[in-house]
Amino acid sequence: MNANINKVTDRLREVFPWRTAPAGPNPVDPWAGRRRPGDHPVSILIGDLSPVAFPLELVDIELMGSARRETVVRPTSDVDLLVAFQADQLVLTSFSPRSLLLRVSQALRGVGSDLRIWQGEAVTVSFDAGPDIDVFPALHMRSSSVVHFPRRGRMWTMSAPPVFDRKFLESNTARGNRLITVAKYVKVWNYHSGRPFQTFHLEALIERDVVEIDPRSRVSVHNFFRGALPAGPQFLLVGSPDGIYSDLSYYMSGRARAIAMTALAEAAFLSGRALGHEDRGEYQNANACWRELFGERFPVDPEEIPAGAPDAPQSPDGQKVGYAATPTDEPDVADPDDYDAELTERLAHPQEGRSGSVYEIILPPGFVLTYDEANKRGDLTPDNLVLYARQLLTEGRNDDVRILLEQAVPAFREVFGPDDSRTREAQEVLTLATSQ
Repeated sequence: MNANINKVTDRLREVFPWRTAPAGPNPVDPWAGRRRPGDHPVSILIGDLSPVAFPLELVDIELMGSARRETVVRPTSDVDLLVAFQADQLVLTSFSPRSLLLRVSQALRGVGSDLRIWQGEAVTVSFDAGPDIDVFPALHMRSSSVVHFPRRGRMWTMSAPPVFDRKFLESNTARGNRLITVAKYVKVWNYHSGRPFQTFHLEALIERDVVEIDPRSRVSVHNFFRGALPAGPQFLLVGSPDGIYSDLSYYMSGRARAIAMTALAEAAFLSGRALGHEDRGEYQNANACWRELFGERFPVDPEEIPAGAPDAPQSPDGQKVGYAATPTDEPDVADPDDYDAELTERLAHPQEGRSGSVYEIILPPGFVLTYDEANKRGDLTPDNLVLYARQLLTEGRNDDVRILLEQAVPAFREVFGPDDSRTREAQEVLTLATSQ
């Protein structure tokens, strides 16, 4: 793993200089007073952009995600790497997300065996041996840890993943360095159960709820599963430590929430039955239950296996316990969609866009999920924005419509003109929302 990471980071340091000048002043958010918990700030592109000529200057390169939190489980499919560049306000409002992806992609040519755009958000560098490296380029323009990531299309989204990474590791230290072990157990279960949870969401739930850790880690795993049952679907609600997302379960539909809660209930039953077998000394029956829960890679700490108990397969941290098992699971690598294929093709055939403008807007809660379902490419077009505003209007969410369109209408008027059909339609919906 380290060799692949070093190849990528060495190339980035070779191509891009480190920032030496101080950062520019933080931009003023004119809607800060109206921003509520759950509002998701992004930037909308009105028209196309031509990349501006400015030097990309590094301010941070660091691991993030499971690799940083030391909770990677096998099979390891990829490692996430944050690459942040300093950007002042002018850069953010004149440099498109796809341009940033392409600039970083071009810099990484020839580093691995393959290079592609992943979900319009990262550059994946593949290697013949070892994990892929997912490079997440971002623009840093504030004094905090918040950075702007490309988001599937022509948007920026704000986040601060390292904040949670640090919080998780601090909690692990405070809890006797056992939180990581519990997280690995639960992640193996999630993998074997069809991934009802996204990893970041799942580990945030673990960090929140697994406070007292039993000397037998499996007991704490059972307590985590069991603790979900009294709370019901409310168990799934947890905010991000950076304060940007008030609910990390936003990606879950109603059906997905039901599936996740059912999986947790089944896990609570199976793990409880396994612990009962262990207490009675029925180790073969216990391991049969654990393997039903975790798969044939059942992770058991060697010091916790009583004498005479059957050997256990490979543990999630890669340490061989009992006997070596070769995982047959496929790596968790998403197939590139049409947008990714388009950007990957542009690595070889760069194109110039037309000039345009970028406006930051504040999206109401639930917008990102609804929008992704409606438009796989994630291009936040003016037409789609007005359609979504009409949908909010039918749901009686007039305040959300006003927050959305009071920002968009002036942008439409400036770019398209006051008589353009898109401007008129947006103004019409805004008038309806204000008058009701």
